[in-house]
Amino acid sequence: MNTTGQQIHHAVETITTVTPITYAASATAVTMGGLTSGEWQMAGVIGGLILGILTFVTNLYYKHKILKLRQNER
Repeated sequence: MNTTGQQIHHAVETITTVTPITYAASATAVTMGGLTSGEWQMAGVIGGLILGILTFVTNLYYKHKILKLRQNER
């Protein structure tokens, strides 16, 4: 497998592995935030939303990277 192919494979594996974990952590943080009081609730909800947004942005980055690598293969 060439270097570009290896890079694409690694990027796809990273997205496949990290996405479910981070979305689960985000959902847990939001849910746990709903079960506590006051500041902890707000911190849990905000933390969960931030984690979800960061996961989304990271996925966009890796998908963009895969697209560039595939275009360079041609």
